[in-house]
Amino acid sequence: MRRMGTAILLLLGGGGLIFAHDLFLKLDIYTLAPRARTRVWVFNGTFEQSEAAVARDRVVEIAMLAPSGRRRVPVEKWQEEGARSCFELEVEEAGTYVAGVALAPREIALTAEQFNAYLEHEGLSDMLAWRRQKGELQKGARERYAKYAKVIFQVGERRTEAFRHPLGFPVEILLEEHPLDLRVGGVLRVRCLKDGRPLPKQVVLAGWEGTPPLRARTDAEGIARFDIRKAGMWYVKFIHMVPVSDSSLDYQSWWATLTFEIKSRGN
Repeated sequence: MRRMGTAILLLLGGGGLIFAHDLFLKLDIYTLAPRARTRVWVFNGTFEQSEAAVARDRVVEIAMLAPSGRRRVPVEKWQEEGARSCFELEVEEAGTYVAGVALAPREIALTAEQFNAYLEHEGLSDMLAWRRQKGELQKGARERYAKYAKVIFQVGERRTEAFRHPLGFPVEILLEEHPLDLRVGGVLRVRCLKDGRPLPKQVVLAGWEGTPPLRARTDAEGIARFDIRKAGMWYVKFIHMVPVSDSSLDYQSWWATLTFEIKSRGN
C-alpha cells in the first residue's frame, strides 16, 4: 500500500484497519486581496485527502492572528461539506495572517501490536525505545490525544510578523523566516513549542503533496531544519507524546501541524 502523507494504517486483530488522522488547514489560494473572504478547508486524514469531516462539537477554538492582533472566530462558522470541514474568514487590512484550530481531546485504546506500529510509523522512536526499555512492548495502550492545526497566508503585499507569534495552543510550530523569503535551494527553519517553550529533541516531519516527508529532529532551541527542494504548498507536523501515570490512561499526545506556501522564484 502506498504511503499517503502521514495517515496511519494499522492492522486490527480481525483484519480491519484503524486510521489515525492528521489535521491540516488549507486554502485554495494563499495570497488574498484586502477586504476579501476566504474559506479555510480542514483536511482530516492526510495532506492530500480528507477522510472524514470534523464535527463542529469537537472544535474548542478557531483563532486568527491579524496585523491588528488576535481575534476569535465564532465556532458557528464551522461547516461540514462532504469529507471536509471548512470555516470562512474575512480579512480587511493588508499583512500576514495566521489561522488556527484546536480540537477537543479524545481517547483511544490500542493493542500492543497496533500501538507499536503507530509509534514506528510516526517516527516516535524515543517512545518505542522507552517501551522496550520498560519491557512494555507486549502491553496495549490507552492514549489521550489532542490536535492543533495552523495555516499562514498573505493579504496584499505588506509583510507583518504574525507568523512569528504563537496562538497559545499547547503545541505549535512557528516559522523562523517570513514565508515570502523562503526559496528552493534554501533552508526551512521551524521552531516547535510545548506550552510556549522550545521543544528539544522532537522528531518533526515536513513535505508537500505526493512525496514521502522529510524528517528532522529539533535542537536545544526547538528548531528543526529542512532543505527546501520544491515550491508549492508545504506542511510541517509533529506528535509529542509522553507516558502518564493515570488509572485510565497510559500516554498523552499533542499533534501540531502548520501549512504555508513557498513561492517559486519570480512570483
